[in-house]
Amino acid sequence: LSQTPPEAALATAPQKTETPRQKLGPVPGFTLPAPPRLQVSTNDTIVLQKGKAKNTFASFGDWLKKMQAKTGTKVDLSGESRFTLRSDSVSGNSDSFLSDSYLGRGSNGFYNETSLDVDAQFLHHFHYRTLINNNILNNANDPNYNRSQLEYSTTHTKVLFGDISAGIQGNSLINFNRYLNGVLYTQTWSKQLKTSLLYSRTRAETRTITINGNGSAGPYYVYAGQIVDGSARVRVNDIEMTIGTDFTLDQYTGELRFLNGRIILPTDTVAVTFETIGYNQGNGNIYAVRTELLASKNDTIGFSYLGQTSDSNNALQTRTQQFYGFATPGAAYILDAPIDTTRPISVKVGGVPLQQGVDFVVDARLLNQIRIVSAIPTTVLIEITYTPLNTSPTPGNRSVFGIDNLLQLGKLGSVRTELAFSGLSLQGNNYGGNAFQMRADLNLISPRKQKEEEEEPKDKKAKKRTRFQPTLRTTLGFRDISPTFSSVQAANFNRNEKAYEFGVDYRPSDGLHLNTSFQNSKRPSYSASSSTNITQILTNGTDNYNQYTLGAGYEHGRLGTNFTHNTTQTDFAIGGNSNNASDTLAFNYKLGSVGLDFSLNSNHSDTETLVANGSTTSLFNSSASNSGYRYGMTWRTSSWLNLSGSIATNAIKSVGTSSSSVNNNFDTVAHTSEMTARITPNKLWSIRYTFNLSDTGNLGNTTTGTGTGGTGLPNSRLLAGFGGRDLTAGGGTDTSGSVLGGGSNYNLGNYGGYSGFLGSGLNTGYGVSSFGGKSTGNHLHIDYHLKAFNAGVSSDMNSSTGSYQYNSSSRSTLFMMGLQPSDKLRFDTSIGIQKIDYSGTIGGSTGNSFSLGMTTRPLRRLNLAIDWMVRHNASNINFNAITGGTGSTNTDTSIDLTSLRTRIDYNLSTRWTLFTELQNSDTKGYLGGNESRFRFGADYALNQVFKFSFGWQSNSRTNSDPANALYNYKVNSILAEFGFNFR
Repeated sequence: LSQTPPEAALATAPQKTETPRQKLGPVPGFTLPAPPRLQVSTNDTIVLQKGKAKNTFASFGDWLKKMQAKTGTKVDLSGESRFTLRSDSVSGNSDSFLSDSYLGRGSNGFYNETSLDVDAQFLHHFHYRTLINNNILNNANDPNYNRSQLEYSTTHTKVLFGDISAGIQGNSLINFNRYLNGVLYTQTWSKQLKTSLLYSRTRAETRTITINGNGSAGPYYVYAGQIVDGSARVRVNDIEMTIGTDFTLDQYTGELRFLNGRIILPTDTVAVTFETIGYNQGNGNIYAVRTELLASKNDTIGFSYLGQTSDSNNALQTRTQQFYGFATPGAAYILDAPIDTTRPISVKVGGVPLQQGVDFVVDARLLNQIRIVSAIPTTVLIEITYTPLNTSPTPGNRSVFGIDNLLQLGKLGSVRTELAFSGLSLQGNNYGGNAFQMRADLNLISPRKQKEEEEEPKDKKAKKRTRFQPTLRTTLGFRDISPTFSSVQAANFNRNEKAYEFGVDYRPSDGLHLNTSFQNSKRPSYSASSSTNITQILTNGTDNYNQYTLGAGYEHGRLGTNFTHNTTQTDFAIGGNSNNASDTLAFNYKLGSVGLDFSLNSNHSDTETLVANGSTTSLFNSSASNSGYRYGMTWRTSSWLNLSGSIATNAIKSVGTSSSSVNNNFDTVAHTSEMTARITPNKLWSIRYTFNLSDTGNLGNTTTGTGTGGTGLPNSRLLAGFGGRDLTAGGGTDTSGSVLGGGSNYNLGNYGGYSGFLGSGLNTGYGVSSFGGKSTGNHLHIDYHLKAFNAGVSSDMNSSTGSYQYNSSSRSTLFMMGLQPSDKLRFDTSIGIQKIDYSGTIGGSTGNSFSLGMTTRPLRRLNLAIDWMVRHNASNINFNAITGGTGSTNTDTSIDLTSLRTRIDYNLSTRWTLFTELQNSDTKGYLGGNESRFRFGADYALNQVFKFSFGWQSNSRTNSDPANALYNYKVNSILAEFGFNFR
């Protein structure tokens, strides 16, 4: 209760203000906040009284400061760390107490809570960095925390050690970069010779997921454990997207959304590649060496070797995660990894175990989410134990050796040649592969250097001009990557194929830009696998791809225009073909503070697919066409008003023949729009309004059926352009013999880095398309600030209808206010109103909350803090409707919560403080009970960094339901805490 107060209670906490920083003195490289004015102590943080503390280490500090300057040493610390020694006397269920109490990390009476960032530079050449966070609510495998890295760098030598993102570069057939735990050594022996050595343990694995559009901007879902920040790459068909500009991807939930009104059509394929960490991946060693030799002034030769060994023990391990309640019935609790539903799942709320299918359910489509039927109070801890889904343990030992050459041709350009050989051990068999590619980048017309005009311009403010010179560049390429060539996995879109390509880029004038390209590629048509582990995927022949692109762009003054055309033709190895043509025409115009853009697009696809399933062969014909437009606008009317938004629509039509259980005939119009308005009329007011709409038309209302070659999720259908792939299925390999081709991203390796012939039968566990339907959202936030008064209101209205997992309409409003009439008194209050109505027979809920907080100093040395909150949630949920059952009985999941927290402390001196705390939370209704804590003791502050606290406390929990009395407890504890706080 004390460590993580309710969200509403947080809003009532005293508002902290930044204070000027002062030199610490004895510890060089550190600064601390100056003593604050208001002497209020809340939580476990001591605020010292006025007065200058005597610095007994000043002379020693001055000496350290001089040594720091001479040795090039500086240490920066931020965060806090607390160590607790405690002796507990437990009456009742000790397991429930340990599950329900926030004790940080540790056992046997010793616990530690740390959130610390260390950044140290010492002896000029060494740099150490670590982030430590062992909060029990955090993901222990989050690559953003609990990592450490040491770097040594000189003119010719660089060494990275610890948790590093590193690899070897130079030969694109072997290029490797991943999040690792090891050492990277780079030595520049001379201008002609450079060597890099890498040795590490694997920390992250690579996933490449392919999903299809659904006539909306999202959300789409990809998940396979914790996504390493910065590792994700996304592309639609053959166009790679830019994160933050074209899309957003939540590294924790795997939610992918496209921006600026971009509609991902059912004929589009989306590929996402990323590194993932934190579930049952196989471990092993990775070692690599790279040497570059400058044979002559214009000729560089490189040698690369990369190997990976796999541990023999890849046994599945369970994981336990903890959450505080969301106070909303049916809320989704998102886990680090998808769940293996074939193994036991344990969910405890306040130490009380819940029953699967009655009290909670694993989301049928999003296997990394658990939904709990009850609205769990924000003061109650939830503990979930599960086995992460493991469909792809690391293959056996593998190695890759390569040679590359870069020949510089001066102004004419360059030619790069690369060769590689691979070996892989898989299920007792050895597989070899080879790869060769050559690429020439040539400047047929290149600009010559020219001097600026010698004469000064008549207008002295005008810049000197240079004459524009036309350029003509061409690219020629050839590659032959054998079907069994397999590099060590890395996040990329490389694929096994034999291809040649060329491209031309021409700029004849200052504002005109022309480009064209052609590619012919023969890609293996891999047969499918039904194994749950990684296996070799055999080939059924070769799919033949031809792709043409044409682009033209023109800019003149404020006007810019671009035209692109793309044609893809595919001949399938097992029979049939696919043809796809798309055109886009875009305009943009800027006039002063107004920016406008407009685009038109059209697409047409025809597919003839021959599917052999056992002795039966079927021919499917389908065609799809669409046309649409997009408007976008940005307008900064003045210093106080800023508007931005976009509107996009696409008319989609599909006609075809297929099996009787699948309907792929539809005619619909998809829409998406977003708008944001920011208003700041003066320094006192701030207003922000946002609106978004996503509507896939009637895509969510078509017949549910079984897709060709495997069972599809609801609303799956066959569409032209992606060869019969299930709309909501993920993975790069079809099931049960439907090896279909089509789609620009088809045949990508599931595991990245030329791994096309490796596959698994459970790829759908890692990605799903967004669900068809219509969703809208409105958000309004208003802030008002005075010196001693602040107020704010937030209002949200959202709705979703269609084939979403949980359709609903919701309205919520939160009012907040703070008043500080003097340095000795402050009030904070909030009022929350929420209403949720689920579609159909699922039910709904209404919630209201009120909180009041006060901090005061009635006497010079006496501080008082009070937080009080009440919440009422009336809800009825038909859990059978959520889980797909046939029952119609609603479960009353209503709760009433009352929470009170007080703290009184008395400052005996600048260092000693006596305190007493009382916390009580009472919940009536579903899973109701009472929790309380009483504590008193003393705090001692050596300085503003170090604090020592000791005292006695009593914890208790009593469940209202007699059936849960088994999980009641009462605990008396004697505890001592040592805390460090670096700001």
